[in-house]
Order: sequence, then structure tokens, then C-alpha cells
Amino acid sequence: LRLVAISANVRFFNTEMVPVLMAWKTMDILNKCLRIFMGSSSILLITLEFPEFFPFLQHNHPSQPTPPLYVSNWIPRGIFYLFLALVMFEQQVVVAFIDVKRHASTSSRFFDGIFMVISAAIMILVGMTYILLGMFCVQKIMERVRREEMERWDEYWEKLKKLEEEEDLEEEREWLLENGGELGQGDGKSIRSGAAAIGFKERWRKWR
Repeated sequence: LRLVAISANVRFFNTEMVPVLMAWKTMDILNKCLRIFMGSSSILLITLEFPEFFPFLQHNHPSQPTPPLYVSNWIPRGIFYLFLALVMFEQQVVVAFIDVKRHASTSSRFFDGIFMVISAAIMILVGMTYILLGMFCVQKIMERVRREEMERWDEYWEKLKKLEEEEDLEEEREWLLENGGELGQGDGKSIRSGAAAIGFKERWRKWR
């Protein structure tokens, strides 16, 4: 669903912003503002599809503040998709009227209309999918599975870290035992310094 939503928003953004860049001087200010608003909305929807990169959109841990429902919940998100699609359908009618008034070519009118209709239809499908999945609590199931997966990965990395620390300590102890005889020929300070170094490393790992 995320891939489909991103593809729909990219198509939506291109449909809105490409004409602005190509006809910036001849396009009226109201049409520019509307297209920029629609393009900005598609960028916002793309951002909402990547909550892992934005801490204020995450609510996988109880310690984190819960983001607003109108941002994180799938039902309001789907309604926003439908709103943008309906605006684009209305915009297509206005663009067709402007093309007729300016005596634009038939091919130009056709491509302007078909691109907007296709983009709006895809946005409607994505919006309806979000609303239906939100109504059947699929979002909560997905978030619970994602949270459990993150907990398992955290547990795995913690165990791996402890195992590496234990292996390092075991190697240091073996080194100390193997070289204990040679160090013992001295005054005993080398053995005490080696043991103190190991103890310092153990305390340093615990502090980390």
C-alpha cells in the first residue's frame, strides 16, 4: 500500500507542477496557487508514508508522545486523499474550459484532461483503501506487528552485544593466565596491573 500511495502522489505532483513550470508566465495567479497547494499536499502525504524517518510521526513506544490522529490515522488520511481527488476532478473541468477559451489544440486538451483524470482516479482508490483498512483496524494490527518486530530486533542486538563482551572478557582472562607465569617472575606489579585493567574494562562496559 505504501508503494502504491507514493506512486500515486508522485504522479499527482507531476500532473500539478509540470504545467506550472512550463507555463509560469502565462498561467493566472489563482491557478498557480491552487496547483502549488495540491503539489505541497502530495509532498505532505509522501512524508506521512515514512514515519520511521520523522520522530513526531512515530508512536511505537509508550514513552513517545502520540501524534495527532488527523496525521497518523488512516481514516482521516484517506478522506484527505478523496478531497484532493475531488478538487482535481473539478480542476480538470476548469482547465478544459480554459483550453477551449484559448483555442488549444485537441491533443493538448486530451492529454491535459486524461492525465488529471487518471491521477484523480488513483488518488480515490488509495483514499478508499485507507478508509476501509482503517475501519477494519488493519492499521492497529500493522503497528502492533511492527512494534513487536522492533522489540525482537532490540533484544537480538542486546544479546549479541552481551555475547561479544563475554567473549572479550574470556580472551583477556586467557591471556592473563597464559602470561601469568612470565609476569610472575617480576615483582607481581604486572599481574596486578593486568587484573586492574580487566576490572576497569568490565566497569567501563557496565557504565556504557
